[in-house]
Amino acid sequence: MSELFFLNQDYLEKAFEEYLKDPSSVPKDLALFFKGVEFAYSGTTNIPLPPKEVSDLSLKVFRLVDHFKRCGHYKATTNPLSQVPLVPLELTLKEHHFEAKDLEKQVPTFNILKEPFAPLSQLLKALEHRFLGNVGFEYMHLQDAPLVIEEIDRYLNEEYQIEIGEKETQKIFKDLKKAESFESFLHKRHMGKKRFSLEGAESLIPMLECLVSQAKSADLTDLIIGMAHRGRLNVLAHVLEKDISQIFYEFESDYTPMFSGSGDVKYHMGFSKKREGVEVTLAPNPSHLESVDPVILGMCRAKCDLKNKPTALPITIHGDAALAGQGVVYESLQTVRLEGYKVGGGIHIVINNQIGFTASVQESRSTVYCTDIAKAFYSPVFHVNAMDPVSCVKITKLALHIAKKFHLDVFIDLLGYRKYGHNEGDEPAYTQPLMVEKIKKMPLVSSLVPVSDSFKESTIQSIEEELERMYQIAKGLNQQKKEEPSQIVQNTVFKSSQIPTEQARMILKKISQIPSDFEIHQRLKKIIEERGSKEQIDWAMAEAIAFGSLLQEGISVRLSGEDSRRGTFSHRHSVLVDQKNANVFIPLNNLSINQAPFTVINSYLSEYAVMGFEYGYSLMHPNSLVIWEGQFGDFVNGAQIIIDQYLVSAQTKWGVTCGLVLYLPHGFEGQGPEHSSARMERFLELSAEKNIVCAIPTNTVQLYHLLRRQGISHPKRPLILFTPKSLLRDEISFSAIEEVETTHFAPILEKKGKDKKTKVLIFTFGKIVYDILRKADFLKREDYHIFCIEQLYPFEEEFLKERLEKQGGAQRYLFVQDEPKNMGAYPYLRPKIEKLLDGKNLQYVGRKEASSPASGSPKISMMELDLILKEIFDEQN
Repeated sequence: MSELFFLNQDYLEKAFEEYLKDPSSVPKDLALFFKGVEFAYSGTTNIPLPPKEVSDLSLKVFRLVDHFKRCGHYKATTNPLSQVPLVPLELTLKEHHFEAKDLEKQVPTFNILKEPFAPLSQLLKALEHRFLGNVGFEYMHLQDAPLVIEEIDRYLNEEYQIEIGEKETQKIFKDLKKAESFESFLHKRHMGKKRFSLEGAESLIPMLECLVSQAKSADLTDLIIGMAHRGRLNVLAHVLEKDISQIFYEFESDYTPMFSGSGDVKYHMGFSKKREGVEVTLAPNPSHLESVDPVILGMCRAKCDLKNKPTALPITIHGDAALAGQGVVYESLQTVRLEGYKVGGGIHIVINNQIGFTASVQESRSTVYCTDIAKAFYSPVFHVNAMDPVSCVKITKLALHIAKKFHLDVFIDLLGYRKYGHNEGDEPAYTQPLMVEKIKKMPLVSSLVPVSDSFKESTIQSIEEELERMYQIAKGLNQQKKEEPSQIVQNTVFKSSQIPTEQARMILKKISQIPSDFEIHQRLKKIIEERGSKEQIDWAMAEAIAFGSLLQEGISVRLSGEDSRRGTFSHRHSVLVDQKNANVFIPLNNLSINQAPFTVINSYLSEYAVMGFEYGYSLMHPNSLVIWEGQFGDFVNGAQIIIDQYLVSAQTKWGVTCGLVLYLPHGFEGQGPEHSSARMERFLELSAEKNIVCAIPTNTVQLYHLLRRQGISHPKRPLILFTPKSLLRDEISFSAIEEVETTHFAPILEKKGKDKKTKVLIFTFGKIVYDILRKADFLKREDYHIFCIEQLYPFEEEFLKERLEKQGGAQRYLFVQDEPKNMGAYPYLRPKIEKLLDGKNLQYVGRKEASSPASGSPKISMMELDLILKEIFDEQN
C-alpha cells in the first residue's frame, strides 16, 4: 500500500513545502498527490493553497482514488464462477472516513473524470464503474515507471471509453460463434477424443483476432504465438486459418503426417499464415507446457535482428497452473530488458481455467494470482472476465498499446473455466463437483454479445453449414488411399570448408589490431597481438578464423553463454574492455565494411530458457551460425527438456530443422563429478535418423572445419560439440594455419607407430588420445594403431571398415575412454565396432561403471588414468 495511507498533518505540510521548491524531492506517489491538488485547484486560484485548507478533504479523496487503483482488482467481477472478493477489502466511504454530507461536496477528481472537480458521489460512481467491473487493473506496482501509470490512466480515460461499433461487435460475435461451434461439432463427431477444448475461454479467439487486425498499424510484421494444448486446435482453425477439413481428418484413425517423419499429436503442431500483411506463426509445442516460452522469444529476436527493429511480437498463451508452477516462466521473463535477448515487449494471455489438471487453486500456488510473477518484472496485469468478450477485446487493445509504446511485457489474465476435464476423456466431477455444477449453468459467451437476432441466426447457420462441408471433405480424405510417410531422412549437403591460407592470416591479423586509443589489459595485450603472427593456431584462433570467414560471406554468427565473451577458461577474449573507461571493442566486427554482424553475449544464469531462446533464434535465422555454450558441459543438464523435446526430435515430429550448435566443455581432468562430463551418452542415445551431429574434435583445424561446415551447409541439423578444456593451452593439439586450406574435416583420425606390425589396435576419442600417445612415447612403443573417432554420430562405419580390411591382424583390440564404462561413447559405439571386427574380441579399457561421472579427488582421477594407460600397453604383465 502507498505510504500516503499513513501520512500525518505535520509531515504533509513539511512535504508540501519541499514539493513547492523541488517536486523531485518527495516520494513519487506523494508528488502525484500534490500535483493533483495543484491541478484540481488551478482553476480557482493562481496561488497554491496551504495544506491545512486543502489536505483534509483532498488527502482523503486521494486516498480513496489511490485505494481503488491499487486494490480495486481484488473486488472486481472478474471471476465468472464466483463473485466473492479474493481478499477482505473495504472500498467504502466509511472506510475512508467520509460522511454522508460529503457526497455532494466538490472534490478534485485526480484525472478519473475529465472535469477537475466533481461531486464526491459522481467520483465514487466513476471509480466503481472503472475498477469494480469485469476488468481488474493491476498496474500501480509500476512505481519506477510513472509514465506507464500515467499512460494507462490516460488510455482508460480516453480510448477505452470509446464504445465498440456495430461492425466490430458483429465480428466479435462471429469469432465466438466459430469457436463455440467448432468445439461442439468436434465433441459430437469425436466423442471422448482428446482435443483440449477452449470451451469456457472462447474469448481468446476474438482477442487474438484483435491482435491480428491491430498488428500492422502497430508497425508489426510478425506475430509469433506460443501456447500449450488448451484451445490450440481452435487457434489453428480460426486465427491461423488452417484448413478445417485437414484438422478434422487428423482425428481419423488412418491419419498419416504430411511430411517424412513420425509426426506428433494434432494439439502439438504448429502452423504459419500471412494475414492482413502480417505473418502469423504458431510454434509447435510439446507437452512440457511452458517450454515454448523462450523458443518464441528467440524466434522474435531473430525476426527483429533481420529487420534491425522490433517488428515481431511474441504472444505467449499460458495455463494458469503452468504459469504459476513452471520455473522456465521466470527464466524467460528475465530476457525482457537484457540487451542480447529483448524483443521490444510482448503479450501474455493466461487461459485461466482456475484449475490445474485436477488440482485446485489452493493446491497450485502460494500467491493470490497466478500472474503475480509479472510484478517482479514490472509488467502491468489486466484481469478480465472471459464472459465479457467486449471487455476482453478492449483490454487486448490496451495491452498491445502499452507493450509497444513502452517495450514492456503485458499480462492479460483471462478468467474463465474448463467445461470438461483436463481432456475430454476425463470426468471432472470426480474431484471438482461444486465447480462442475456451476459450469453446467453457464450460458454460451456468444449469447452475451449484443447483436441482432437476424444476424445471430444467419451467422450460426453459415458456420454450421461450413463445418459440415469441411467434415465431408475430411471423410473424403479418409477414404483416399494413403501412402506411408517416407522414413528416408534428407542428408545435409556438407560443402567444402576449405579457405585460402592467406584469408585465414588476414582474419587473424585483423582481430589482432587494437585501436591506438584503446587501453587493453597488459597481460592480455600480448596474447591478442600474437594472434596475428602465429603459424600454429590455438583453439580460440581456429574458432575466430571459422567465424571470420563466415562473417565475410554474409553469414552472421551469434554465440551466447555464461561468460562466453571472455570464455570460461579465459581463452577466447572476443570482447576487449578498455581499462580506463570500460568501453568495449569487438575485433570480429571490424573485419570489413560489408561483413555480417558477430554477436557474442554473456548470457544470464539460465540454461533451460537460454538454450530454448537460441533454438528459436536458429529457426528464424537460417543464414547464420547460432551457438549456445555451456560454462561446463554438465550445465547442459538444466536444459534437457529443450534437447529432448525440440533439438533432437523436432524434424521427425514437426518437420522443423535447425542448425543450433551446442558447445559443451568435456574432459576428465580431476575437476570432480560436476565439471567433467557433458553426458555424451545421452546425446548418443538420442541419435537416430541423422537428426544431429555429435563431434569431439581433438585438434584445432578439426574445430575450424566443423564450425565453418555448419555455417555454410544446408539443410542444417544441430551440432553437438564436446569442446576441450586442458587442450585449450596444450600445443600438442594445435594445427598449422595452412591446414585450413589443405585438409577437410576427418570423422576418424588415424595415429600409428612406426612398426609395420600392429600389436594393439585402439579405438578412442577425445583428450585421452594424447595421453595414450605420450605413454607410448615414454615406453618407446611403436606397435600401436589408433582410430581416434572425431565424429561420434553419424558414425562413419564404411570408412572404418575399409581401414580395418587393410589392417593386419592385431593381437589386441581395445576400446579406450576416460569416462566410466556405462557412460561416454562406449555403450553406443561398442556394437557398431564389434560388427566390423569379424568376431574378434573388443576389450574395454577405462574407468569402471559408476553412478557419478568422476571422482572428486584430482589424485584419484590421475591414478585411474594411470591404470588405464598401463592396461593399454599391458604393463602389468
